[in-house]
Amino acid sequence: MNDQKDHQVVALRSLMDAILGTLRAVPIPEPQIDPQLSEMTTVGRVAEIFRYQLLQLEYVLSSGGYLRGFIRLNLMIGVVLLVPTLLVVPVLTMLFGSFVTMTAFLMQAAMNLLFAVLSILAAVASVLVFGYVLKIRLGSGGRGSGRR
Repeated sequence: MNDQKDHQVVALRSLMDAILGTLRAVPIPEPQIDPQLSEMTTVGRVAEIFRYQLLQLEYVLSSGGYLRGFIRLNLMIGVVLLVPTLLVVPVLTMLFGSFVTMTAFLMQAAMNLLFAVLSILAAVASVLVFGYVLKIRLGSGGRGSGRR
């Protein structure tokens, strides 16, 4: 029992270390343009300038690296939530759809049983009423005009 609790504590600590590890700020060096920019092709130069501008924007916003850690943490949380969601939600949707179908079948079966019981009761009641009327007719017709 203690081994299981120790394992859970270790797993929780490793998870917390992973979360805090993504939040640790690593200072970002100031971005530099590639010294061989003039020797690159036009597409390569455009890509290098685009890379430099993005790195410059990141450096201006957070030269301490906190923005990078924050984005890493959010991506990790997103992946941790996305994977189970993609695996569990389709299965739950299928199960709930089957449950709805099964419930509809059970309701139809219950209605059919109800109608069968009501039909049998109606038939029994009709036979009893017919027998009672027949008894009254046959009973009074053989004795004469009735009691006085």
